[in-house]
Amino acid sequence: MFRRLSRVFLLILIACTLGACSTENAPINLTSLINEEETDELREITEEAEDGSRVASNKSIIKVTPTVEPEEAGKAEESYADIREDGYYYDLESVVLYYKKFDRLPSNYLTKNKARALGWERGRLTGYKEGAAIGGDRFGNYERILPTLRGMEYIECDIDTEDSSRGEKRLVISNNKRYFYTTDHYATFREVVVRDGHISFGESFK
Repeated sequence: MFRRLSRVFLLILIACTLGACSTENAPINLTSLINEEETDELREITEEAEDGSRVASNKSIIKVTPTVEPEEAGKAEESYADIREDGYYYDLESVVLYYKKFDRLPSNYLTKNKARALGWERGRLTGYKEGAAIGGDRFGNYERILPTLRGMEYIECDIDTEDSSRGEKRLVISNNKRYFYTTDHYATFREVVVRDGHISFGESFK
């Protein structure tokens, strides 16, 4: 405001010096001068705001636009494509990707009842069926550690049991395709998330 008034008085002084303030000339219209000054200032503010908006917009675009290396994207697609329907899988990533792709566990997984029908009682399945692993039985979620949404049900399967005992690693899968991994026999879980053909870990459940 002070700057605008200073400019107005400066214009008046110049006009008077040039003889604009004489009675022979039309009087200076202060309202017009002030309006012109306000218009100029408003124009400057608008231009600055537009410039700032463009900068902010460019920054936001840079922030939200992901950078994906072609080589990494290719590897992710290849990893997912390598999962074969007739393959035997035991590791966490392969089993999760298989289930996401075919909506079931790999064919080498047997429920406990099917394994018992082959003579298995406990421990490793080596010698009962080639490549077999325990999986497909219902997981009750009795401790309510995992989400208990209405209608949500779970199955479970062993992880990393190729030619070894069952251990404590389990993958629990819900009927709406959420994946939960435990390495301490159901004491704690981490949700497994599939992105770009690979898995990552999400929320913890205890």
